[in-house]
Amino acid sequence: MRLTALIILLAALTACATPEPPLTEPATTPPAPTTAMQDAEKMGAVKPEPERVTTTPRPGSSSTSRRTNPRNLKPMPTRPLQVAMNCRFRNETGYNGDARVEVRDGTVRRLQVNYNLPGRGSCQMVFDPAHQTQRLPSVELRHASTGCTARLWEQGDQATVSFTGCAAHCTNAEAFQYVWPVLMNRRSGRCD
Repeated sequence: MRLTALIILLAALTACATPEPPLTEPATTPPAPTTAMQDAEKMGAVKPEPERVTTTPRPGSSSTSRRTNPRNLKPMPTRPLQVAMNCRFRNETGYNGDARVEVRDGTVRRLQVNYNLPGRGSCQMVFDPAHQTQRLPSVELRHASTGCTARLWEQGDQATVSFTGCAAHCTNAEAFQYVWPVLMNRRSGRCD
Protein backbone atom coordinates (compact mmCIF):
# COMPACT_ATOMS: atom_id res chain seq x y z
CA MET A 1 0.00 0.00 0.00
CA ARG A 2 2.82 2.37 0.78
CA LEU A 3 4.42 1.50 -2.51
CA THR A 4 1.26 2.40 -4.41
CA ALA A 5 0.98 5.75 -2.60
CA LEU A 6 4.63 6.48 -3.36
CA ILE A 7 4.16 5.72 -7.09
CA ILE A 8 1.11 8.02 -7.24
CA LEU A 9 3.03 10.79 -5.47
CA LEU A 10 5.97 10.46 -7.88
CA ALA A 11 3.65 10.53 -10.88
CA ALA A 12 2.01 13.71 -9.58
CA LEU A 13 5.38 15.39 -8.99
CA THR A 14 6.70 14.54 -12.44
CA ALA A 15 3.51 15.85 -14.01
CA CYS A 16 4.00 19.18 -12.19
CA ALA A 17 7.65 19.38 -13.16
CA THR A 18 7.01 18.91 -16.87
CA PRO A 19 7.05 22.33 -18.63
CA GLU A 20 3.94 23.40 -20.50
CA PRO A 21 4.23 23.55 -24.29
CA PRO A 22 4.79 27.09 -25.61
CA LEU A 23 1.72 29.00 -26.73
CA THR A 24 1.31 29.44 -30.44
CA GLU A 25 0.35 32.84 -31.84
CA PRO A 26 -3.09 33.14 -33.40
CA ALA A 27 -3.38 33.23 -37.15
CA THR A 28 -3.08 36.72 -38.67
CA THR A 29 -5.80 36.19 -41.27
CA PRO A 30 -9.25 37.40 -40.25
CA PRO A 31 -11.87 34.73 -39.69
CA ALA A 32 -14.28 34.00 -42.49
CA PRO A 33 -17.62 35.81 -42.14
CA THR A 34 -20.40 33.86 -40.54
CA THR A 35 -23.53 32.93 -42.41
CA ALA A 36 -25.58 35.45 -40.43
CA MET A 37 -23.13 38.19 -41.38
CA GLN A 38 -23.28 37.20 -45.05
CA ASP A 39 -27.09 37.28 -44.89
CA ALA A 40 -27.03 40.75 -43.29
CA GLU A 41 -24.70 42.03 -46.06
CA LYS A 42 -27.03 40.64 -48.74
CA MET A 43 -30.02 42.44 -47.19
CA GLY A 44 -28.03 45.70 -46.91
CA ALA A 45 -28.17 45.82 -43.10
CA VAL A 46 -24.40 45.64 -42.77
CA LYS A 47 -22.01 47.34 -45.13
CA PRO A 48 -18.54 45.84 -45.50
CA GLU A 49 -15.60 48.05 -44.50
CA PRO A 50 -13.91 49.84 -47.41
CA GLU A 51 -10.74 48.24 -48.60
CA ARG A 52 -7.42 49.95 -48.08
CA VAL A 53 -5.81 50.86 -51.37
CA THR A 54 -2.05 50.85 -51.66
CA THR A 55 -0.32 52.92 -54.28
CA THR A 56 3.25 53.28 -55.31
CA PRO A 57 4.73 56.35 -53.70
CA ARG A 58 5.72 59.34 -55.74
CA PRO A 59 9.41 60.18 -55.88
CA GLY A 60 10.32 62.03 -52.70
CA SER A 61 7.25 60.80 -50.85
CA SER A 62 7.61 58.62 -47.77
CA SER A 63 4.05 57.27 -47.69
CA THR A 64 3.46 53.84 -49.18
CA SER A 65 -0.20 53.38 -48.26
CA ARG A 66 -3.06 55.86 -48.71
CA ARG A 67 -6.79 55.70 -48.29
CA THR A 68 -8.87 56.46 -51.31
CA ASN A 69 -10.79 59.71 -51.16
CA PRO A 70 -14.32 59.00 -52.44
CA ARG A 71 -15.25 62.66 -52.92
CA ASN A 72 -11.87 63.84 -54.20
CA LEU A 73 -11.60 66.32 -51.35
CA LYS A 74 -8.49 68.43 -51.24
CA PRO A 75 -6.98 70.17 -48.23
CA MET A 76 -7.84 73.84 -47.84
CA PRO A 77 -5.05 76.06 -49.07
CA THR A 78 -3.38 78.33 -46.53
CA ARG A 79 -3.87 81.85 -47.81
CA PRO A 80 -4.31 85.22 -46.15
CA LEU A 81 -7.85 86.01 -45.01
CA GLN A 82 -9.87 88.47 -47.10
CA VAL A 83 -13.16 89.71 -45.64
CA ALA A 84 -15.05 93.01 -45.53
CA MET A 85 -18.46 92.89 -43.84
CA ASN A 86 -20.91 95.09 -41.97
CA CYS A 87 -23.79 92.98 -40.77
CA ARG A 88 -26.34 92.50 -38.00
CA PHE A 89 -27.40 89.25 -36.34
CA ARG A 90 -30.34 88.19 -34.20
CA ASN A 91 -31.81 84.90 -32.99
CA GLU A 92 -35.21 83.88 -31.64
CA THR A 93 -34.19 84.43 -27.99
CA GLY A 94 -33.47 88.12 -28.63
CA TYR A 95 -29.67 87.66 -28.64
CA ASN A 96 -28.48 90.24 -31.19
CA GLY A 97 -25.63 92.43 -32.28
CA ASP A 98 -23.61 93.74 -35.17
CA ALA A 99 -20.18 93.16 -36.66
CA ARG A 100 -17.89 95.45 -38.63
CA VAL A 101 -14.94 93.50 -39.95
CA GLU A 102 -12.36 94.39 -42.57
CA VAL A 103 -9.34 92.19 -43.22
CA ARG A 104 -7.16 92.62 -46.33
CA ASP A 105 -4.40 90.15 -47.17
CA GLY A 106 -4.49 88.78 -43.60
CA THR A 107 -4.06 92.23 -42.03
CA VAL A 108 -6.89 93.57 -39.86
CA ARG A 109 -8.00 97.08 -40.70
CA ARG A 110 -11.15 97.06 -38.55
CA LEU A 111 -12.67 94.72 -36.00
CA GLN A 112 -15.67 95.73 -33.92
CA VAL A 113 -18.36 93.34 -32.69
CA ASN A 114 -21.19 94.36 -30.36
CA TYR A 115 -23.37 91.86 -28.50
CA ASN A 116 -26.69 92.56 -26.75
CA LEU A 117 -27.61 89.73 -24.42
CA PRO A 118 -31.17 90.25 -23.09
CA GLY A 119 -31.28 89.90 -19.30
CA ARG A 120 -27.53 89.42 -19.07
CA GLY A 121 -25.85 92.58 -20.34
CA SER A 122 -23.82 93.56 -23.38
CA CYS A 123 -20.29 93.24 -24.75
CA GLN A 124 -18.35 95.54 -27.03
CA MET A 125 -15.28 94.03 -28.69
CA VAL A 126 -13.24 96.77 -30.35
CA PHE A 127 -9.70 96.00 -31.48
CA ASP A 128 -6.99 98.30 -32.71
CA PRO A 129 -5.22 96.78 -35.76
CA ALA A 130 -1.90 97.42 -34.00
CA HIS A 131 -2.70 94.51 -31.66
CA GLN A 132 -2.49 91.85 -34.41
CA THR A 133 -0.24 88.94 -33.35
CA GLN A 134 -0.78 86.44 -36.18
CA ARG A 135 -1.67 86.47 -39.90
CA LEU A 136 -1.63 82.79 -40.94
CA PRO A 137 -3.19 80.22 -40.87
CA SER A 138 -5.76 82.29 -38.94
CA VAL A 139 -5.76 85.92 -37.90
CA GLU A 140 -5.25 86.65 -34.20
CA LEU A 141 -5.43 89.90 -32.25
CA ARG A 142 -4.69 90.35 -28.56
CA HIS A 143 -5.79 93.34 -26.53
CA ALA A 144 -2.72 94.53 -24.60
CA SER A 145 -4.41 95.71 -21.38
CA THR A 146 -7.14 93.06 -20.94
CA GLY A 147 -5.59 89.97 -22.56
CA CYS A 148 -8.74 89.53 -24.67
CA THR A 149 -8.01 87.50 -27.82
CA ALA A 150 -9.92 87.60 -31.11
CA ARG A 151 -9.45 84.94 -33.79
CA LEU A 152 -10.67 85.08 -37.37
CA TRP A 153 -10.60 82.22 -39.89
CA GLU A 154 -12.40 81.06 -42.99
CA GLN A 155 -14.12 77.87 -44.08
CA GLY A 156 -15.42 77.97 -47.62
CA ASP A 157 -17.77 80.95 -47.98
CA GLN A 158 -17.88 81.60 -44.23
CA ALA A 159 -15.57 83.67 -42.08
CA THR A 160 -15.73 83.24 -38.31
CA VAL A 161 -14.82 85.64 -35.47
CA SER A 162 -14.44 84.25 -31.96
CA PHE A 163 -13.30 85.73 -28.67
CA THR A 164 -11.48 84.31 -25.62
CA GLY A 165 -10.88 85.88 -22.22
CA CYS A 166 -12.84 89.03 -22.99
CA ALA A 167 -15.06 89.38 -19.90
CA ALA A 168 -13.52 92.84 -19.27
CA HIS A 169 -15.20 94.04 -22.49
CA CYS A 170 -18.68 93.19 -21.15
CA THR A 171 -20.98 94.95 -18.71
CA ASN A 172 -20.51 92.00 -16.33
CA ALA A 173 -18.50 88.76 -16.24
CA GLU A 174 -21.61 86.60 -16.60
CA ALA A 175 -22.49 88.19 -19.95
CA PHE A 176 -19.28 86.94 -21.60
CA GLN A 177 -20.28 83.34 -20.87
CA TYR A 178 -23.05 83.79 -23.45
CA VAL A 179 -20.93 85.29 -26.24
CA TRP A 180 -20.81 82.96 -29.25
CA PRO A 181 -18.64 83.20 -32.39
CA VAL A 182 -20.05 85.25 -35.24
CA LEU A 183 -20.39 83.39 -38.55
CA MET A 184 -20.26 85.67 -41.58
CA ASN A 185 -21.41 84.37 -44.94
CA ARG A 186 -19.44 86.33 -47.54
CA ARG A 187 -21.64 85.19 -50.40
CA SER A 188 -24.96 86.35 -48.88
CA GLY A 189 -23.53 89.15 -46.68
CA ARG A 190 -25.42 87.83 -43.63
CA CYS A 191 -24.19 87.16 -40.09
CA ASP A 192 -25.30 84.46 -37.76
